[in-house]
Parts: sequence; structure tokens; C-alpha cells
Amino acid sequence: MKKFYKAVLLLTFCFFICLDCVCAVSDNVVENDTLSVDCQVGELCSDTIEVSSDNYYIDNNVVNSSDINFTDDYSSNVVKKSKSTVKTSITAKDITKYFQDGTSVKAYLKNSNGKVLSGKKITVTYSGKTYSRTTDSKGCVSWDVKKGPGTYSVKFSFKASGYKSSSKTAKVTVKAMPTTLTANNLAFTYGDTNNKLKATLKDKKGKVLVNKTIVFNFSGKKYNKKTDSKGVAILTITAKPKTYPTTISFTNANYVTSKKTITVTVKSIPTSLTVNDLTCNYGEDNSYLYATLKDTKNNKFLNGQTITFKINDKSINVVSDNNGRAKIKIDEKPGIYNVIVSFAKSPYASISKKINVNVISFHPTVNYDGGFYNKSYLNLSLNVNNAKLIKYSLNNDSWSQSNKSVSFILTNGIYDLYYSNGNGSIYHEHYLIDNKCPVVWSNFGSDLYDSSIIVNLSSWDNLDGNPKIYYSLDESNFKLYEHLLNISRTTSLKFYSIDFNGHKSETKTCNYIFEKIGNLNSGKGFTTIQSAIDDSNTHNGDIIKISEGLYNEPLTVNKFVTLMGINATLTSMNPSRPVIGITGGGSNSVIYGFKIKDSEHGVVIYHADNVSVINNQFINVVKSIEMDDDKNTLVAYNSIDSDKFLNFMSGVAIRKSDNLMIFNNNISLNSDTGAGGIVVSNSTSNNISIVNNRITNKNNLNGIGLYVICSNLNIDSNNVSNFNTGLYVVSSNSNVTHNEFKNNGHGVFLRVSVNNTYAFNNIHDYIMWFCFRYISFIL
Repeated sequence: MKKFYKAVLLLTFCFFICLDCVCAVSDNVVENDTLSVDCQVGELCSDTIEVSSDNYYIDNNVVNSSDINFTDDYSSNVVKKSKSTVKTSITAKDITKYFQDGTSVKAYLKNSNGKVLSGKKITVTYSGKTYSRTTDSKGCVSWDVKKGPGTYSVKFSFKASGYKSSSKTAKVTVKAMPTTLTANNLAFTYGDTNNKLKATLKDKKGKVLVNKTIVFNFSGKKYNKKTDSKGVAILTITAKPKTYPTTISFTNANYVTSKKTITVTVKSIPTSLTVNDLTCNYGEDNSYLYATLKDTKNNKFLNGQTITFKINDKSINVVSDNNGRAKIKIDEKPGIYNVIVSFAKSPYASISKKINVNVISFHPTVNYDGGFYNKSYLNLSLNVNNAKLIKYSLNNDSWSQSNKSVSFILTNGIYDLYYSNGNGSIYHEHYLIDNKCPVVWSNFGSDLYDSSIIVNLSSWDNLDGNPKIYYSLDESNFKLYEHLLNISRTTSLKFYSIDFNGHKSETKTCNYIFEKIGNLNSGKGFTTIQSAIDDSNTHNGDIIKISEGLYNEPLTVNKFVTLMGINATLTSMNPSRPVIGITGGGSNSVIYGFKIKDSEHGVVIYHADNVSVINNQFINVVKSIEMDDDKNTLVAYNSIDSDKFLNFMSGVAIRKSDNLMIFNNNISLNSDTGAGGIVVSNSTSNNISIVNNRITNKNNLNGIGLYVICSNLNIDSNNVSNFNTGLYVVSSNSNVTHNEFKNNGHGVFLRVSVNNTYAFNNIHDYIMWFCFRYISFIL
């Protein structure tokens, strides 16, 4: 019975296998039997083998296939053999597209025979998320990357029962979509309704771009407008008449920027101005000139608008009435006048008319009405016009008469003119001629002070007997000066005066400085001279004043300043530094009124021009004044002396100098054979004048009074005494005149003298010897 059931089961199984086109073999196998199954690629084959013993062994020798799995079921003692997977492949190409141009990346699913697999679920991995898509009849799925410009990865994956998994990653490059902006020039008259500026935005394919922001750069401002369903953005223009260059642009990260420049012309509303020539009598009350203004576009009169009448160099503005009409009264003197009537106000078109006004009179007139004239004089004419006679009186003097026009020249002053035609009214004109400003001053000027002062401000004017004075303390608001000012601390005072004609004087500044050192221009006080020079508020041309006292500091003058000493004594304990060193930045500086003593070097001028050293005392200074590579230097009215013996003492030492003037100095040395009163040691120096100096040596017959080695010298009216040599010369083209040389070992020593002139000199000493190439002189 058991065998019967088995036979029935086997027959049934074989029947279904045949129906499904699946190859099967008999399962009645015995030990060591071989089962053969013929399976084609892509087909599913199965067979069931029933064994009767618990101990079995199956040799799964499968020919031409590695994809067959064998399983056994211990519970039923059945060994199952099945083919379970099919090979698959996905293909997808990298693409490049424009942003949102509709281009998709496509992937195709096929089996290993190249047969498309439709209706299969494909997993799409994009931007960190997964999506499911089903293959179409061509085994294809699509994916549209809608993100902006960039490079993106799209992965397609397939996994299903009975199929071997497969995947493919495609690269999608998105580029910015090119765009075009279309806009035309716009022109309209102000107030019209066709004032819409339109711009149309499209992409590369001509598709309109909706809800995009278009920027209109109009009249210096930017306006953002969205495109409508037709890709059109609109800007309504309400600006005043003018031509406006306008830039329209579209900028978006997903699109290529596009720009368009056009012109918007807003035209003015056209106008008309009606005005006619006028002839009138002088002095008549009804002498009016009328003008009518109209808007010709809307055909209406313009009321409340300003119309300008320009007559006799005077402009009169009149507002038009409800009928667009404006008028002026003609008060001009007799004569013919060109009158310009004009209107100019946006949004209306400007317009002007030129007409003539003829004023006729039977009375004399003046060319200038009475009043104030800011002039040095006034040419006044009294015109006869159509009158037969002029009677006149100036400043109530006797009356005169004439049948012709009369002229007067009124200079600064006050005048009254009376005149008539001899029969009618007497006219009066009052004239004030004044172009002079008042003068204002203080009893104390800018200076250094050590105790409080009472400041009195005064002013004078040629016509105003009491001009007003206004003042300010330390930059405060100006106020009327009414009483004396008590100043007891450093203060900056500013003041000016105004006369009754409104003439204002210049504003004066007085800086009262309660310190020993002060900048008279900036008004600041200081404790050291160098800090005053270096101060940021010390500018070129400033005056720094130093009061009495001893100042032990070497100075560097690197600005254009005037250093003014009032019994101030300067010294430097550093022998390598001069008391005052003037560099190139100190050009144009002045050193005045100092006592410089007990130092190695006094004043040194180096690479500076236009420096003046005036009225200083040098006491016990080895080298008082030195200069090198300077121009236009002045050394004058200085005193150089020593109450003790100094080796190699010199008064003025010049290395290289051009256009130098040494004038009226008193040089008294106390030194040995190395002494030199005035020494020019560089032959390239040029154009040096040494005039009216007194040069002596207390240590008799030592050194040289004047030692000059250069050309183009002028040595005149000097007194040189008590030296070994009074004058030592190596020079050409020079003049030595009116000098006195006395008590010198050698009066004049001519080492080299070419084309020089020596005239009117007084030499008390015997000239020991000299040598020369060419010499001409008078002793």
C-alpha cells in the first residue's frame, strides 16, 4: 500500500513539472544512483529525491553551473535541489544638463542575456534619500535632478528574489541656465499713463521664467520686481522730467546673469508764456507788465507758479494767480529796458520770453537810487530826460541848475541829493558810500606772560564812530565786547569788529601764554623747547618764544619755525651735539635773540636753505656758527666772544655754501694759531658776501681773520685785527673793498688771486708776501 501511494505521488509531481516546462527526473533512485537535471540559463529547475534511510550522501556534481543549491529536509528525509538566482545588470550614463531643463538621467535593467526586465522595482538613492521607481517596458527608470548648479550622484539599485543584485551610479552635472532679458527704451510725457517700464525674462529654450526677481536700477535706486505668468516684470515710473539711463538685471545662483541697459525719457509738460512789449510813463501808478502762463498739454492756466521778471539786472519773482497771470510794477528810471520773463519748474517745460519796456519821463532822474553802496566811489548821473531843466543841491549846499545831465563822483562818505525839473516836486536821494572795514586791535598781543593782564579791545571805522566788537575765549561762541577782560591763565582770544554797514574786519587772534616757553601761533605752552618744536600743533611758520632762563638741551630744528629768545641762555653738555642743529626740514627758520655759551658747537646749519641767525650772543663756544651745503643763509648782528682761551676757536665756519650773507657781526676770538674769524674752506662755495664785520683775536698775532677759498666773493667794510694773517685769499672774480686790516702779522696774503679787485682798503700792516696769477688792487 505504501508503495502505491509513492507511485501516485511521483506521477503527480512529474505531471506538474511537465506543465511548467521544468525539467525533472525520476526520484526512484537507489544508493549510488546518479540524478541528471538539464537546466537552461534563466530557468528555474527543481527535483525532490526521497530516500528510505536516515543515512545518505549526495554528490552534488552539477555540470556547467555554479548557481545550484542543495538543501535537505531531515524531518522528511527529503533532499531538495533548486536553481534560485538570475544574473542582472544596470546601465546608466553620466549626463550634463542646464538647471531645470527637463533632462533626466536614465537607467536600464537587463538580465545576463541582455533581455530587458520590465515591471521591476528599482531603488534610487539621491541626496541622502532613497526612492522607488518601476522599470517600464524598456526596462528603464528616469530621475530628474532639480537642484541648482553642481555635480550630483544618482545611484540605481536592483534587488529581488530569484535575481542577483546589481547597481549603477551616474554623475549628473547641472549648469546654470542661460537667460535673456528683453526691454525697450521708454519715453513719455510726465503725467501720462504709458509710464510702465517692462522687462521680459526667458531661459535658453525661450521658456518664460515666472516669479523671478528682476532688479531695475533707476535714478540711483534699485527696485525689485517679480515676473508674472508671462515672465514680465513692470516698474511704474513717477520721476520728474529727465533722461534716466536705466540698468535692468537678473541675478540668480541657478541662472546665468543677464543685463540690459536702456534709456527712460520723462518729458516735461509743454507750456506757453504770453508777454508783450510795454511803453509807460515814469512814476505812473498803473505802469504794470503782465505775463500769462499756460499748460498747453492739458489746455489750462497754471496758477501758484513762480514767474521771474529780470529787468535792469534785478530779478523779481511773482506767483501766478488763478488765471495764470503775474505782474510787476515798472519803477525804473526813464529809458528802454530789455526784460526777460521766464518760468522754470519741474515737471513743466522751462520757457522764457524777451521783450522791451520803454519808460518815458518829463522829470530828471538819477542812475543810482539812494542807499548803501559797498564801493570806494560811485559815478552818479542826474539825467535831464524829457525835462527842459534840472535844479539840484548836494548836501544842502546852494542850488544849481542845468539844461543838460549832470555827473558826480561820490567817494566814501554820506551824501544827500535834492533835485527837480524846476516846476514840480523836489526829489531826495540819500547815499552811503563805504567799502572800508573797521580796524580792531588789543592792547596786549600774543606773548609769554608771568602775571595776569587786563585786555582792552579797540576799534576804528571811517564812518561808524562806534563799531561793535565781538570776541571769543578758547573757541567759545562769539559775544559782544562790553568790558575789559582779565586774563590770568593760558588763553586764546579771538575778536573782530563790524560797522553799521555790516563791514566786518578780519578776525584777530591773540594767544596769552602763561608758561616760560610758548608757541605764539598755536597758543600752547611748554616746559622744554624741543617739545614745542615737535608738537603736532606746531606748523611751518610758527613762532616759538622762550623767556629768560637757562636751558640745557640740544635742539634739533626740523620744521620751519622762528625761535625767539628773550634773555634765554642755551647750552649743551653733550660735546658731540650742537646747541641748535638745523636740518633740511628746518629751512626758512630764524634763530633770534639767544645767549649760547660754554659749548663745543653753537649753531650748525646742514642741508637747510634760507636760514637766518640774527642778534645772538655766543660766549665761550669753540665753533659758534657752522654751515654745510646750505643756500641763502643770513648771519647778522651776532656777537661772538670768549673770556677764556679756547683751542682752534672759530667764529663762522663755512664748508659749502651758496648765496651767503655775513653782515654786521662782532667776532672776538681768544685762541691760538688754529683760530679763524670767518673761514670758507670749500672752493665750490659761491656768491658769499662778508660785509661790515668786526673780527679780532684777543691772543695777538694768532690765526687768520678771514680765510676764503672760493670764487665770487664780496668782502667789504670789514675791520680785521690782531691775527697772524688778516686776509688769506684763494679766489677769482671777487671784490675786496673798503676793509681795514691792522695789527696783523700779514695784512693780506694772496695765495691765488685771479681777476679779483682790491680797492679802497686800509692796511696798517706790512704785507710779508703773496703770490698770484693775476691781481688788480688798490691799497
